[in-house]
Amino acid sequence: MEGSRGASGFSAEPGFAGAMAVFYFAIAIFLSESRGQVYYLKTTIFLCVVMVILTKSGTGGLLLLIFVLAIYAKFRFVHLIFGLGLLVLLVILVNVLDFGRAGYAVRLLFEDPRHLFLVDASVGQRVLNITIGILSVVEFPLGRGSGSYDFVAEFILDKYQISSYISGKSGNVSAFAKYSVELGLIFWIFISYFVGRCLLTYGLASIKYLIVALFFLSASFSIVFPPIWFIFAVLHSEGRLTHFLRARSIGSSPNRIKQYN
Repeated sequence: MEGSRGASGFSAEPGFAGAMAVFYFAIAIFLSESRGQVYYLKTTIFLCVVMVILTKSGTGGLLLLIFVLAIYAKFRFVHLIFGLGLLVLLVILVNVLDFGRAGYAVRLLFEDPRHLFLVDASVGQRVLNITIGILSVVEFPLGRGSGSYDFVAEFILDKYQISSYISGKSGNVSAFAKYSVELGLIFWIFISYFVGRCLLTYGLASIKYLIVALFFLSASFSIVFPPIWFIFAVLHSEGRLTHFLRARSIGSSPNRIKQYN
């Protein structure tokens, strides 16, 4: 199915289709990195990028750009040159071809990031929601309970006058903002536990995948959006498996190996 903003396929809207394309992209990279499964890797990546382009989704376009930058954000000359080459190619493409909302968002990110994050109604609303979520924890560390977002948002907007700096509707589209307001530090500790476990078991290589999961959590997706928890689960389980195999390969004692089962 194709709407005014681009193709949505079986998704409810193009934004979901674009986000899922980046998720498939991330899983393809993960499988090649952790399991050495490179069969059809280039084909999968190509189809995912085409899917993002067809959806014309700003969410998908920004997330794809962030994920690709995270992949090549290594202090190695080859990675930096290749990453810069991709950025130059991307800038040329979004200025020459019509990629809809995705091209508009990426172009603004380079030309006028302030306008994108503070003035643009769509992105601005998400920035506003996240800001309200953070400030609500400062004001109400333990949260204000279920269904309290509208009340807290009005209080935060009046006290800090955020609307004078960030454009966007006060209505909430962010799961991060919703549960930060309702549960406060309890929600932050809950998410921090999963992020911390992934970092401990899979290492710094998990950061690029965690960025995708946290982006989903902070943008227009529910807290029960399956890709969020799939990413947390596979990073944690793969990290434990790696530790287990490493312990067995160096001849660890049976008691040492048993703790990974």
